[in-house]
Amino acid sequence: MTRSLYPPSCRELFCAFLELGAISFGGPAIVAYMRQLVVERRAWLDDASFARGAALCQIVPGAISVQMAYYVGMQLRGMKGGCACCAGYVLAPFLFVLLLSVAYVKFRHVPASASVVRNLHLLVIALLAHAAYMFGRTSLRCPAQWALAIGSVCLFGAGLHPIAVIVCAGSIGYLIKKETHYPLLPEAFCARAYPRQWISIAGFAAGITLFFICLFVYHRQLFELGLLMCKIDLFAFGGGYTSVPLMVHEIVRVRNLLDIATLLDGIAIGQITPGPVALTATFIGYLLYGLPGAVVATVCVFLPSCIIIAVCLPSYERVLGHAGLQRIADGIVCSFVGLITWTTVLLGVQIQWSIAHLLWAGALLFGLLSGISVPLIVGAGVVGAIVMA
Repeated sequence: MTRSLYPPSCRELFCAFLELGAISFGGPAIVAYMRQLVVERRAWLDDASFARGAALCQIVPGAISVQMAYYVGMQLRGMKGGCACCAGYVLAPFLFVLLLSVAYVKFRHVPASASVVRNLHLLVIALLAHAAYMFGRTSLRCPAQWALAIGSVCLFGAGLHPIAVIVCAGSIGYLIKKETHYPLLPEAFCARAYPRQWISIAGFAAGITLFFICLFVYHRQLFELGLLMCKIDLFAFGGGYTSVPLMVHEIVRVRNLLDIATLLDGIAIGQITPGPVALTATFIGYLLYGLPGAVVATVCVFLPSCIIIAVCLPSYERVLGHAGLQRIADGIVCSFVGLITWTTVLLGVQIQWSIAHLLWAGALLFGLLSGISVPLIVGAGVVGAIVMA
């Protein structure tokens, strides 16, 4: 594979991730499609650097796919690149969830609508299974790594907290002896030196502070919603799917802002639309405070983890040249394969399967494995969901 000689512009990054966000389904599995775009199609980063980013994004809390978008942008164009990638990646899914939330409010009691949503779950399962295959094919290179990924699936299934699985996987990965070297990317290619990085971070932090001050003055409930979504993001270790039980706890049990049935409908919308499942926050914000609530909830549910990535990235890159830390990172990536696989199983058992459902989901998966483009499969999945409703 030939590497690009120059990093892309912020506009190119925004457009590429806008397209990716519009066609990528499956929560953490989206990282597999992101790797296909960044490493295989565009050759903006090499496989080693992308793997290091995947390991870092598993360690810190938040939606892994959004963090990876920010990581790629930071690698290529610094703080501006990170913001461009995140904005492009989140914009289309945000609009999809927002439009479905508006439709949900108007047509929530129509039986046919509920049936279509249930049938769309088959498309999500097919996309998740395909992404698990893609990421496992590139990340699992020896029997010990395969065993580690399978063990991670078992630990997730046993109910062990995702951060505990990550710690176990990293510890076992350290014991796997193999010749692997992750060279740092050339300074001429990646804007990782950041001679003014801390100034940029300080300016970014000042802007965020001003944003919350304005919320506090303008609308106290929006301010509290923003803080709540930041809290959920900070404690959602293991990816966007771990934000779901936190939303149930905070939104339903602690604050009683929505009932459990309504929130579960929002979670379903977050699963059947492209982008991370944490965009359920858009649904929550819209139902509570309309469009301003949707915007504030969406921004704040991703904000803290992106700040953590920006602060951690330089030191992380410098120390990762250590051989032991490389093996730890490899172990963490293996647990990521396990997380995608377990997510597929977890969502699959929630579907009331019939022979027609099995055949249709199998056909969608076969199409993906045969190389048919994701947008075509998504379109077919939507048509099939409507026909079977």
